[in-house]
Amino acid sequence: MAELDLSINAAAREVATVKRMKNKTLGNWAGLMAVGVACTTSAPARGDTFFVSNYIDGTISRISATGVKSTFATVNRAPYGLVFDRAGNLFVAQAQATNKISLITPGGSVSTYKSLAQGYDATTLAYGPDGAMYVASQGGFNIRKAGATTAFATGFTLPFGMVFDQDGTLYVADQNNARISKVARNGTVSLFLAGISGCWGMALDASGNLYASSGSVVYKIKTDGTKSVFASGFSFAGGIAFDTSGDLYVVDQSANSVKRVSPDGMVHAFASGFNQPLYIAVLPDTAPSELTATAVGAFSVKGGLEQWYVVSWSPDFTNWTPLRTNRVAAGSSFTVSDSGAGFDGMRFYRAQARP
Repeated sequence: MAELDLSINAAAREVATVKRMKNKTLGNWAGLMAVGVACTTSAPARGDTFFVSNYIDGTISRISATGVKSTFATVNRAPYGLVFDRAGNLFVAQAQATNKISLITPGGSVSTYKSLAQGYDATTLAYGPDGAMYVASQGGFNIRKAGATTAFATGFTLPFGMVFDQDGTLYVADQNNARISKVARNGTVSLFLAGISGCWGMALDASGNLYASSGSVVYKIKTDGTKSVFASGFSFAGGIAFDTSGDLYVVDQSANSVKRVSPDGMVHAFASGFNQPLYIAVLPDTAPSELTATAVGAFSVKGGLEQWYVVSWSPDFTNWTPLRTNRVAAGSSFTVSDSGAGFDGMRFYRAQARP
């Protein structure tokens, strides 16, 4: 887990900064600052990490923010949709004779999370507002919560792409019906948009616009259902996902590649050399972007991504005591005070993203 750290020397009444990531020092002391003078440590350049399912060889590829590809794990057969939980575990829908959901830890260890009924053929996964995992089935023609024996929503012919909006509405790409359906929280299904054939993947941008892959193009669909071509030129567009900066990543299945699409709709090469890739998931860089000390025991934490952050102190970089936990929007800040600072020697402070 990435983090930012500060230290306070009570005896010298000074504030200093040190940058760390995954418990490895990234640099020396950034300098000593007098009390009352702002002292800021900023996160080093990082980036989101991307994961792609490869149908042919049953592997999951990991791609760095710069497009460097490596093998993350092997699930042996028919990996389809991917989804992360808040702790960074990756879940993989496996269809055909496999009929299960695999769990891959951040370290790459693979285990079975849920076994599914023979012929259920899970295609995509999504976490709902209730914290449950939802599973789309091309064999059962329905959507279920993982582990449930009854369906949450029915009436589909071939459900593939699936995404929840902020209000808890579920959008489902029904391939054989060439439409996108909308599912209310109570499981009621209604038509959202017709005329979207062969849709594999869907994603929502920060404004709530829906994006759907369809053959050689990716459509942008506004909340009122108005459809336009956002990007084109793909051999066959599969799974899609946004990174934290607003770029859209598209699995180009027949080209065995992943393309990056900037907000203006321009398509750029990103990574290649896959083995019939199907879906993509993004593990966001959640570290705070800045930790600032304005005086002994007074801090400001600036968010790198909208989520919860924990600020803790330690006398030795080993034993940590939480001071405050708070949710902060990307680019915004919250303040922290430590009444014990300045009285008992050196104190180190860190800000971490909480799963």
